[in-house]
Amino acid sequence: MHNIEKTSNVIRSLSGLVDYQDLVLGVSDEYHGLFVRGSGVDQFYNFSGYPASITYKDQKKVKPDQESISLVSLDRKDYVIAFPSLSKLNRDELGVFYISAENAQFQIHSHKRFKLEKLFKQLQGREINIEGHVLFGNDLLLLNRGNETSSSELITVSNGASWIKNALAKDSDSDFDYSFSKATVDLGRFDGHSIHWTDGMRETGQTMLFLATVEKTDNAYDDGVVLASFMGRYDVKAGRVLKIKKILDSKKAEGICRWNSRYLVSIDSDSPEMINEFYSFPHDVLD
Repeated sequence: MHNIEKTSNVIRSLSGLVDYQDLVLGVSDEYHGLFVRGSGVDQFYNFSGYPASITYKDQKKVKPDQESISLVSLDRKDYVIAFPSLSKLNRDELGVFYISAENAQFQIHSHKRFKLEKLFKQLQGREINIEGHVLFGNDLLLLNRGNETSSSELITVSNGASWIKNALAKDSDSDFDYSFSKATVDLGRFDGHSIHWTDGMRETGQTMLFLATVEKTDNAYDDGVVLASFMGRYDVKAGRVLKIKKILDSKKAEGICRWNSRYLVSIDSDSPEMINEFYSFPHDVLD
């Protein structure tokens, strides 16, 4: 069912993917930067500013935790949005990258961080770990992971298009008036443990394709033993899961995009080793 694709040793964890002009762009929860895979060698553009001596353990404490990625265009310019988990106070900075690619030459023209202090405060009340975000018409969908005792959640920001313009133009959401709703999403159970989503991408006018895992942890932000990963289809309009299927054992699938007429999936190994795995799946994997 799946192909094992070329691994990468320029980054150790990719938490979100997007396709851009035959390039695969990725974001890592450990860094403020962009991974790029084209026909040549992989590259990682790192704007984190960590000291050279920082350890893997210390980096875990200060990482921006940018968990998911999307592509937006405005005024004939292309931007990558890297959304943070909002799981802790220091994980509230959105990454905004102004990009282009001409003749297969990728460029990052500028990058900035956009503070989500207001959204962070307004979402308090239950554990938050935003693992994915999907632009769906005027809506911005936020995929809140959940944990062993709490189901996944879909947070819909109904004025998402206005929010995008705000994020591209300003440095924080302090003067943005959010309008959002929340819905519990039950993805089922595997081996006695709840399944929780880890990423998503728009599939059609009504459906979203999502990734999910079973991770044995009693909260929404700590790492745990991964039992399996899944791919599924969610009807956004009807608010229900249409299908879910196990795709990998003992692997934490965290990023997905269309690539070479297939779906490319990246694995977050939660390991200090500088390596990232990739798998690909046919477009009819859920049929």
